[in-house]
Amino acid sequence: MIFLRCLPRLSTRGFTDTGYAGHKTPTCLAAGIIFRVRFPAPKFTDDMLPEIKAEAEHIAFNDHEVSTKKMKILSYLFLLIGFVSSAFGQQQAMPAKFDEFTLSSEYNYFFDDEVSFKERLVRFQKYLKNKRGSRVYVVYYRPRILSNSVDRGKQLADRAQWEIGYESPITIKHDDIEVVQGGIRDQGTIEFWIGRRNSLPPKLSPTFQPSEAIDCHSLYVSLQNPAFDRDEPVVFIASVFPKADFKANWKVSSGLILDGQGADFVKVDPQGAERITATATVDGIQPPCSNSAIATADIGPKPYLLDEYGGLPNSDLIGRLDLLMAAVSSSRRVKGEIIIYGRRSSSNTFAASMRLVQNHFRFRRFPPGRIAITEGGYREDGGMQLWLYPEGSMGPQPRPTVDKQFVRPPAGRKKSRKR
Repeated sequence: MIFLRCLPRLSTRGFTDTGYAGHKTPTCLAAGIIFRVRFPAPKFTDDMLPEIKAEAEHIAFNDHEVSTKKMKILSYLFLLIGFVSSAFGQQQAMPAKFDEFTLSSEYNYFFDDEVSFKERLVRFQKYLKNKRGSRVYVVYYRPRILSNSVDRGKQLADRAQWEIGYESPITIKHDDIEVVQGGIRDQGTIEFWIGRRNSLPPKLSPTFQPSEAIDCHSLYVSLQNPAFDRDEPVVFIASVFPKADFKANWKVSSGLILDGQGADFVKVDPQGAERITATATVDGIQPPCSNSAIATADIGPKPYLLDEYGGLPNSDLIGRLDLLMAAVSSSRRVKGEIIIYGRRSSSNTFAASMRLVQNHFRFRRFPPGRIAITEGGYREDGGMQLWLYPEGSMGPQPRPTVDKQFVRPPAGRKKSRKR
């Protein structure tokens, strides 16, 4: 006797209100062997129809539940693949560092920083000419000890953003140039980075925490007026920036202190000295900030350098020219002289500077004979010197730093080729 276990496989197709039209093909198992046995089609009655419909709905519900689970699994799988692809893409889009350089620790070396910065910026701009669609990051780090609250790194970084985005004929838009504050280092530092437009910002590497930063007051000592007369006292003035109340202890290399010990000025009798150096020491400024400053006065009818600067906006230049006119107007025995220096990169910078100065004097209705204007030769970045000297004495001598043979001639206008 063979035991058969048959499992009928029904389909919802073929059901009608009066019964099932068709046949069923059950699957039977006998001694581990699977085979099919064909039976004649059974007859269904109306009483069996609700039960068969319920069974069919149960099977359809289970199929829907399985499909929903499959969709959820596929959704999670796609999300995982997207996350991995995004992470991989971001790792590939990290920017690369093009250059890094430190700034001088002393404010007096600002012009050295200007020259180094300009050379590196020009080299960076040449590299960017064929990098369409790139993104540029200019990262600056402020020095740990910051004097006079002026962060030159930020000033130069903003200038780089402007020159790359607006003044240079390159293919990178201004919106694709970002200035980033990198934190604090021992010395001020600037970095140039370049990456793709969708790249992440560069990885910053500060060496000090913000709580370790030190902001110092800056102490300056200057002459109140040029010491052209040997018989008159010489007055030195001390000033602190940012402004604060202070008491100064004065020492002089020659002469006799007449007044001002413990104040922000000192009046000194030269007593026949040719040169006097005054040193002011201020209480209340703690190390590592500097609490002393010096100034030197040449006694007698010698030229006095009132101001000196490189390239400046016209608004700043006009303000300094007004100070020179005020100093010359204060005494009929004093004359002024402006020495203009051209830039190494162009030999036609004298005319524009000369025209600017002359037009300003003409606008102020200043007597043209009181202040002379002289071409002083060439310097790396050009500039001007403002001098005062007593009438009847020898005026200042120009001090160029670049010989004319090393100056680039002005670019001529290209002529169109005749066909």
